Amino acid sequence: MSIFYEAEVFHEIAISKFLYTVPHTRLSPSEYKYLWEEDRNRWAELYDENLVLLHPIKFSQFADLDQRSRFCNTVVRTFKKALFGSA
Repeated sequence: MSIFYEAEVFHEIAISKFLYTVPHTRLSPSEYKYLWEEDRNRWAELYDENLVLLHPIKFSQFADLDQRSRFCNTVVRTFKKALFGSA
């Protein structure tokens, strides 16, 4: 992967190219969600803690303190739980 980093290749492209070279399992569509157009503003209702991927969440949305609080109480809390085993 360092060759991609050194060439300044975007990670979205680098990982896709890398996966063509190694055995891997594809995610089922129920394990990820892409938020395009109006769905981008509905991230809180579309979010599920069992998702492996939720993209894109734009941090610029969280200038509003209510939105930032919702993000921290859902996504960040789930991430912490997955990493450290506690909410």
